[in-house]
Amino acid sequence: MQLLSMDQSAGSELAAAFELLAMAAGEPRLILLVTLLAFAAWSDVRSYRIPNWLSLGGTATALLFAFLLPATFGITLQQGLFGMVAALLVMLPLYALRAMGAGDAKLMAMVGTFLGPLETLYALLLTFALAGLYALLYAAARRSLSRMFVNVRDLAQTMLLDAAFGKLRPAPVALGQSVGRLPYAVCIGVATIASLIARQLGFL
Repeated sequence: MQLLSMDQSAGSELAAAFELLAMAAGEPRLILLVTLLAFAAWSDVRSYRIPNWLSLGGTATALLFAFLLPATFGITLQQGLFGMVAALLVMLPLYALRAMGAGDAKLMAMVGTFLGPLETLYALLLTFALAGLYALLYAAARRSLSRMFVNVRDLAQTMLLDAAFGKLRPAPVALGQSVGRLPYAVCIGVATIASLIARQLGFL
């Protein structure tokens, strides 16, 4: 009986995965988003830069389609704007602290215009989790875990002090002390796609 239940559970998850593929194939919004994220990840890995034409152009395109063809595009203009604002509210303070680049913040804002506020928050949570895991593995491989933890501690102290006194200062991590640069676009892309799959499978 238990084996039958497990088979049914696996079958339902497989069916949900096929439904996601069918939804993606029939929804231009997701096809365009995944394509843009793939180009952004490739550019970030190659040159540690995300071109403005990609992130800002993607944002403008998503908002235009959401305004003109909301039923076909799968999201309304209001949802797109709220998603963009949700992403910026989370990412801009990190950019102000120099914990990430402007290109990363703009790319996440673009994702928000495609997903709306709720799915954007899920994508953000998974992005931070994936980026943290990547940073740990990268620092461990370079034997720089202690330096990374010191940097995280200093960043957390800066954020707490800024929250207490109502101002933002750059993160106190000297360039020479940095463990390394993280291609954040890869984390954003993988986490966004993973969040869509997880939502379809009922995990989120």
